[in-house]
Amino acid sequence: MVKNSPNNPDLKIPVDERADVVIVRPSANSWEQESYLRLITIPHGPLSLSGHLVKEGIPVQIIDQVAEEDAEGRLKKLLEGRPVCVGISSMTGMQLKNGLRFSKIVRDFDPGIPIIWGGAHPTILPDLTVENPYVDIAVFGEADLNFVDLVKRIKNNQDFSDVTGLCFFKDGEKIKTGPTPHFDLAMTPPVPYHLINMEKYLQGIKKKNIDRYFEVISSRGCPYKCTFCTNSIKGIPYARRNADNIVDEIKYLVDNYQVDGISLSDENFLISKRQIEHVCNGILDANLNIKVRSSGRIDLFSRLDDSHLELMSKAGFYFFAFGVESGSVKTLKLMHKEMKIEQVYDVLERVNRFGFLASYNFLGGIPGETVEDFKDTLKIIHDVFYQSRRSVYPNRISNFTPFPGTALYNDALKSGFVPPHKFEEWGNYDYHHRNMPWISDYFIDLLVRAKHIVSDINQKFTGDESEISDEDLQPILALIEECDTRKALAS
Repeated sequence: MVKNSPNNPDLKIPVDERADVVIVRPSANSWEQESYLRLITIPHGPLSLSGHLVKEGIPVQIIDQVAEEDAEGRLKKLLEGRPVCVGISSMTGMQLKNGLRFSKIVRDFDPGIPIIWGGAHPTILPDLTVENPYVDIAVFGEADLNFVDLVKRIKNNQDFSDVTGLCFFKDGEKIKTGPTPHFDLAMTPPVPYHLINMEKYLQGIKKKNIDRYFEVISSRGCPYKCTFCTNSIKGIPYARRNADNIVDEIKYLVDNYQVDGISLSDENFLISKRQIEHVCNGILDANLNIKVRSSGRIDLFSRLDDSHLELMSKAGFYFFAFGVESGSVKTLKLMHKEMKIEQVYDVLERVNRFGFLASYNFLGGIPGETVEDFKDTLKIIHDVFYQSRRSVYPNRISNFTPFPGTALYNDALKSGFVPPHKFEEWGNYDYHHRNMPWISDYFIDLLVRAKHIVSDINQKFTGDESEISDEDLQPILALIEECDTRKALAS
C-alpha cells in the first residue's frame, strides 16, 4: 500500500516500510470514547516532528492510538525492524497511562531501543518524567531543532550531552541541558500527511455542514498569561505562521484530499487583524469554498471591526470557540483574564447578527472563587443558552485543573492540594477530578450538578432546527435560585 508524498505528489512512499523512528501518540481515552466523543483529532505534534525527519531523509512512522484500533500490534510489528528510537508524545492525564503501555512494549522487546518522551507533560515536568524506568530521555520545549539532531546522534552512537532541551541519566547522574532556541515557524517543512490514514481523520470527526474535515495549526502558544493556563509558564513561546503558508496548506488539503471544512486549531487565531485579513483574502483569492472553524478570546472578537467579521463570513468562517472562563469580575481578575463581562454580550449579539455559530467555555472552582462568584458564571451560561437558539452545544463547563508551573497551581498547593509525586500518578489527572480542597464540598457538588445540567441542555441545541423553550433552561435558573437561597440562609 502506498500514498503520495506532499513534497512530491508523484513520489510513492510505502506506508509499512521499516522506520528508523517510530513516534506514538497515545490516546487520552479509550478508542471507543475517542470515537464517541468525536475526538479523533489530528496528531499535530508527531506530524510536525516527522516533517523534519522526512526532510532529513530519516524513515519515520507515526502510530496514533486515537485513530488505530490495534496500535499496540502495529508497534510490535515495527519493532521487528529495530528502529533507532521510539518517541512517545504526551499530555498530562490518561495519555501518560496509555503511553507507558507502549513504553513497556518497547522495553520488553529490546531494552536497548531508547524511549524518548516529549510533549506538554515532559515539558512541564522533565525531571519527574525521566525518573520513570520506562523513560530514557525527556525532551522539553519545542523539539523542531533538537529532535533530528538527537536521532542522528543515537543512530551514529554519538554523545548527545550538548543537544539542548533534554533530560536524561548518564552514568547514574541526571543531566538537564539548556533550553532549545526558539524555532521560526516559517521554516516548518511540509506536513507528511502520507504517514497517517487521512480518511480516518477526514471522516472520523463530525461537524455540522461538513463532510470532510481537517485541522490546521496556524500558530503555537498564546501571548496572554492567564494564571490557570500552561501558556503562562516561562519558556513556552508564542509564534505565528506566515499567512501565505497557511493558505497553501489549506489549498493542498482541498486539492489532494477534497477537504470541505477546516479548523484553525490555534489557542487564539483572533490575535492579529492583519493575519485574519491575509488568511481570508488568500482563501477567497484561491476560491477554496470551504467552511472554517476557529477559536479565540472574547475580548479580541469584540474588538474586531464589522468589516473583519464580514470578510471572515465571506471567506467561510462560520463557527468560533470562545474561552469566557467566568461570569465573575473577581474571578476573572484572579485568572488575569483581561476581558470585561459586557464583551460577552457584545460577542453574543455580533455572532447572531453575522449568522455565526459559537461555543463558550467556562471553568469552575479556581482557588479564591466562591459559590457566589460561580453563580455569576451560571447567569452568563443561562444568557448564552437563551441567545444562542440556533447554535450547536453552545456551553461547556470544566473543573479548574492546577498544572505545575502556573500561578494558580501554587495557590492550590497553599490551599491544601497534594499533587502526584510520581510520573505515572499524573496519568490519573484530568479535567473531571474532584480533588479540590480549596473549595467547599458544597461547591464541588454544585459544579458536578451544573456540568450535568449544561450537558443535558446542550443536547437540545442541534442547530437551525432546534426548538428551545424557556422551560428547557429552567434547571439553570433553579441552580441560580438555590445559590441565592443558600446565601440568604447563611446570613
